[in-house]
Amino acid sequence: MDEKPIIEIKNLTVSYGERTILKDINLKVKKGEIFVIVGGSGCGKSTLMRQIIGIERPMEGTIFINGEDLTAAEGGKRRKILQNFGVMFQSGGLFASMDIGDNMALMLESYTKVDTDRIDDLIDLNLSAVGLRGYENYLPSELSGGMKKRAAIARAMVLNPDILCFDEPASGLDPVNAASLDELIKDINRSLGTTMIVVTHDLASIMNISDYIIMLDTETKGIIAKGTLAELQNFRENEYVYKFFNRLA
Repeated sequence: MDEKPIIEIKNLTVSYGERTILKDINLKVKKGEIFVIVGGSGCGKSTLMRQIIGIERPMEGTIFINGEDLTAAEGGKRRKILQNFGVMFQSGGLFASMDIGDNMALMLESYTKVDTDRIDDLIDLNLSAVGLRGYENYLPSELSGGMKKRAAIARAMVLNPDILCFDEPASGLDPVNAASLDELIKDINRSLGTTMIVVTHDLASIMNISDYIIMLDTETKGIIAKGTLAELQNFRENEYVYKFFNRLA
């Protein structure tokens, strides 16, 4: 993997009114890695994700995407930086009134000048990549939970982003479907070299997919541990971290 970070965050602080969620966060994500964000409820995992993908702006700090300052960017420049991302939200985020093909076509029509025939080809290509070829005319309500997640990934991939983000991808899935989704994430990462940011609390997924992990903490509002899975399983400096990664009571 390229050592130059595709994402770099410096001194990030996020507050809502008088309530600080994240304080002085510093991290780097290498190009091509599966970077996993973990931590207890309310620790700021999804908040950090929203900052990275530009939905929210920080109170303090800077976020660089491919060397570009997202925090300061406005207008067309900000829009261009954000096109580096594809996002699978926890609920899938598919438009319920549109079939899967139209959900994907909307992205292409909004952000590219691709002609209609090419749009159909890209929809077919990306649905095939997630195991849903032939499902473009199905509504989200006609799909199982696992299939909805896969359709959301296909939509996230359709613009060929450098970075794919997943917010609790295993949420609501049984263990078999969760494991299958993990394998899909790894397959996409291996075949396309796409950088992955994954927010999860599912230890089985963490153990299966992660290249690098950070753990956020509600009390300190920061990163209390970071490293590979093996490093965190041997992290003796913090009892909670050690117990979490070794599934101990």
